[in-house]
Amino acid sequence: MTVSIIGFGRFGKTLHRLLRGHFDIVLFDISLKAFNHHHLDKRTHITKSLKRVYASDTIFYCVPIPKFESVVKHHKKYFRDNHILIDTLSVKMFPEKVFSKYLKDTKTGAILTHPMFGPDSSKDGFDNLRIVMNQCISGDREYSFWKNYFASCGLNVVELPPKKHDELAARSQGVTHFIGQLLADFKFSKTPIDTKSAEELYKVMEQTCNDS
Repeated sequence: MTVSIIGFGRFGKTLHRLLRGHFDIVLFDISLKAFNHHHLDKRTHITKSLKRVYASDTIFYCVPIPKFESVVKHHKKYFRDNHILIDTLSVKMFPEKVFSKYLKDTKTGAILTHPMFGPDSSKDGFDNLRIVMNQCISGDREYSFWKNYFASCGLNVVELPPKKHDELAARSQGVTHFIGQLLADFKFSKTPIDTKSAEELYKVMEQTCNDS
């Protein structure tokens, strides 16, 4: 199987680590600078051609939330009946709406995912990290394949409806990022007398402030 990753930012690089060695991978980013200083194995290929991107069986979107709909809209002419499109956004009702809008009356499939990790939290591996999934408009076979693949990588797969995911994420991930940004604005820093709690807060700030 060949998979494509659209967007090779911080999470695109993390997803590449999760997939490499198991698939032929095609990478696409509007900026070739995204590939600077990044080691690619012999089964990974960089392309500037969207036609090459959509020659793959599965396409992952690792693009910013505000860009997602425009990417899907402008790439629609490349969609095929046997494609599986997978988003990786940190919200789920929005990509569900976008896929439903642009895949209406087509046989192109789509799966919703939210990998609950990033380059910092997965730097030592993917074991016991979580990924949220929803079947959206994909077939049972395709959905089961990716669910089983993620589980085989050591990830804990959590299946949730998009609305429930967004409600939980707003209370969990949203609050965590709020606290991290607040600590950064406060210029929270290490001291020689830090408690374990303070050390954990510093980790929260470090991880969340690397994300937009």
